[in-house]
Amino acid sequence: MTTLTCMLKCHGEAVERLLSLPAATQDVGELLSSRLAAEKKAARESFLKIASTLRFLARQGLALRGDGPQEEDGNFNQLLKLRSAGDPGLAERLKRKSSKYTRHDMQTEFLQVMAHRERVLAGDGPPRTSSCR
Repeated sequence: MTTLTCMLKCHGEAVERLLSLPAATQDVGELLSSRLAAEKKAARESFLKIASTLRFLARQGLALRGDGPQEEDGNFNQLLKLRSAGDPGLAERLKRKSSKYTRHDMQTEFLQVMAHRERVLAGDGPPRTSSCR
C-alpha cells in the first residue's frame, strides 16, 4: 500500500466515524442537565417523604427522638427506616451521613414552619412578614 492509499483509507474511516458519531451519542450538556434534573427530582421526593413523616409524628403528638443512647432509636428515624424499605431513593439518601433534612435543627425548623402555617390557616395569627426590605 502506498502512503497516499493509506491516507485515503484513514480519511474515509474518519469521515465515516464523524457522520455516525452524532447519531450514537448525546450532547454532554444535555446529559448533565438531564442527570441533574433526575437528581433534583429524587431529592425533592425524598424531602417530601421526610417532611410528611415529621408532620405525621407531630400531628399524632409523638416524640421525634427516643430516650436511648442511639439516635436511631427515635420514632422519626425508625419511621423513616420503615418508609425507606420500599423506596431505594429514600434509603440511599438516609444512608448519607450528611443528610441535612434529618438533623435535629432542621426538624425544629420544619415544625416551626408547619406550626406557623397552621396558625395562619386557622386565622389565629397574622401572616409573618419579612423584616428584610
